[in-house]
Amino acid sequence: MDESQSRGQKGLSLSPFVIEPSSRHTHSLILLHGLGSNGERFGKELLETGVCSNGRKLTDILPGARCIFPTLRRRRSTTLNQLRGLEESTREILELIDQESGKVPRGNIILGGLSQGCAMALVCLLAIDFSVGGFVGMSGWLPCRNEIEELVKADDKGDSEDDPFGSDDDVLSLHLVIMSVKRRIRRSES
Repeated sequence: MDESQSRGQKGLSLSPFVIEPSSRHTHSLILLHGLGSNGERFGKELLETGVCSNGRKLTDILPGARCIFPTLRRRRSTTLNQLRGLEESTREILELIDQESGKVPRGNIILGGLSQGCAMALVCLLAIDFSVGGFVGMSGWLPCRNEIEELVKADDKGDSEDDPFGSDDDVLSLHLVIMSVKRRIRRSES
């Protein structure tokens, strides 16, 4: 792959490392790497070492699966930059999910990740307004967990301030959660 192919949209991140299916494309697996890795390294390691007790690899078990390992851009880890980074990365992953949903039904898309990639995948899972086929989380956590719990408790009490759950279809909007978290951080800094 040449350098122009390895650049993603606007040069923000590398194009995903992709293993095409060995039979008719029926499913898409989008798996996110952890801190200090990248899509290609994570994908190769997972596919080479992820062997079942009978010796079969993931690509043998799921010959119709397109395995996609995005490389997300590195970002500094300050609170506001972290939130901005979550939002930007979520947009990139949701765009990838949207692209894949043009190839296979959304119910055949599996999202997941390892460590920080799992955390990012959870944020994406909360941000989408449709169901995917499954989620695979390995050694992860939910970013902004306390803030999300506070918003859920406020919603349970009927408090509509900072209420991202108030839409008719009861869908969690990552943008509203992040904006709510940013407002709370600004209030605590004042």
